[in-house]
Amino acid sequence: MTQKPLQILIGILLIVGCSQKKSKTEKAMMKKVTTNEYENSKELRFFGSIKLAQYDEYIKEVEIDSSTIELVLYIDEVGNSESDFTLTKRHLNELESRIKTVQKNVYQDFARKGETHKYILHFLEGMTDEDYNILMIDKTISEKEKITSILNKLNCYRAQINFGYNESFFTYDFTIGTGHLTNYVLNVVYNSELELNYIAEES
Repeated sequence: MTQKPLQILIGILLIVGCSQKKSKTEKAMMKKVTTNEYENSKELRFFGSIKLAQYDEYIKEVEIDSSTIELVLYIDEVGNSESDFTLTKRHLNELESRIKTVQKNVYQDFARKGETHKYILHFLEGMTDEDYNILMIDKTISEKEKITSILNKLNCYRAQINFGYNESFFTYDFTIGTGHLTNYVLNVVYNSELELNYIAEES
């Protein structure tokens, strides 16, 4: 009769011991996860702390040379390498000068009568009286002068960084004016080596 309560007591002690052991294991695992998340958190200009180990998209509006730009950081699940982060960090730290370089490339493309020139001509063909008024362009000036005036109204309104996409790591979208007068944008794309890949009109 005395053995049965003793066996029950031993059983209870074993259950409690296993429960405590499991609790410690769970805590250790939680600590490991928390540590890994912390290690994967990186500080970037404009965005603050981000996690590279997960797919995500960060969007910020920033002021660059008195203009508002939508800044997008797109992290693909395969694009979370340390080299991508280093490249992005440098790019964001130099964003003002980078945008000036992009603008210079756009003007050079225009001079060669490339996609930028075609984009402006496309817009000019469909300009309304309201467009002329909004852009403050004299409708009576020559076509060449109109083209030059529109070129000067080109505005970079969006910059995006694409982790994991080496051929389109940096992309910039230009529009005419600040009110999106056209449904088309001028897309300027650079690879991960900061080399101009292409310029194209997109809807």
